[in-house]
Amino acid sequence: MKNDEIIEQIKHNLTGAKETDVIYLQTELAIYRQMKNDEVTYAIANMLFQYLDPAIKQRLDLKTHAVLDERRVKYEQVLSLIEQKEITKAKTILEELIDPFRKATFIKDQNYYDFDQMIEYFIFCENVQKAKSLKIRRYPEPITYYIYQLANLYEEEQDFNKAISLLEEALNYNPRCQYVMENLALLYEKNHQIEKAFMIMQDSLRYAYTKEQLAYAYQFFGRYYLAKNNYEMALVSYVTSDYFKENPNNQQKVKEITQIIGRPNLTKPDDITNIFAKNHLQYGVSTIVIKAIEEFIAYSKEKNDQDTLVYLLTIAYELTDDDRYHQALLKTK
Repeated sequence: MKNDEIIEQIKHNLTGAKETDVIYLQTELAIYRQMKNDEVTYAIANMLFQYLDPAIKQRLDLKTHAVLDERRVKYEQVLSLIEQKEITKAKTILEELIDPFRKATFIKDQNYYDFDQMIEYFIFCENVQKAKSLKIRRYPEPITYYIYQLANLYEEEQDFNKAISLLEEALNYNPRCQYVMENLALLYEKNHQIEKAFMIMQDSLRYAYTKEQLAYAYQFFGRYYLAKNNYEMALVSYVTSDYFKENPNNQQKVKEITQIIGRPNLTKPDDITNIFAKNHLQYGVSTIVIKAIEEFIAYSKEKNDQDTLVYLLTIAYELTDDDRYHQALLKTK
């Protein structure tokens, strides 16, 4: 039987009588621990948790928070060690922080670590229905960032292969993490894996949710197409990057390209979007992101969740400059 089927079978065998169910679950827990089946063990432990007395639950919650606090202290140690150039010690502590997650292999398939940006959770789910049905749990635990920080240390030591491997691992936990994708693309470039860099930046572009992220992506595409002597695409990529966030480097590249191909005939916005379409590259914020934001805005209104509504409307307005988001934001506030 598959793990999902085993878990459903165990649930089906529950009677609703506390004493009977606890004995049954404890027996099953011992069996699957012996088999080292982490996923089923984790599911049974969650079932047992529901039967605990409130006082015991509270004590366990306090223990959980104590563990999280201990990890935060350890991470502060890492930052201090990095500042003191004690890189080997910093790497050792980061490995200790990451190790429990690596051992729980099923977490990669069932849990989404949303440490910093709630919007990444919404984009990952895409819509409310998926958010309710996907096996996603959100933890206040920055596993993605632990791995990212460790990758940075290897990058500083010029061990690009190790750094790349770590960033690829980080995406298992947060597959929409923009800073991981951006740095991974940069390392692919440094490691002369330009096509891999192109593919990861295409993914980044699909899920970008700030103007800065869009600007970063299009600046990469400018470099990519310039290296291939596709001057038209390089030009519109730099122009687009500068539109989302002005940068002297973009403007300098535009001047250099126009010296080669002359002034482009870009008189209206469609001229740029048509060039992107011709080269099968997304222009601007993706429909995936906008649809996800719209879906969860509607759901937040339905649930009268004002904090989330303000959060999403703010992102939507900053991303698109669409006045209807601005008006809705003012009204909500």
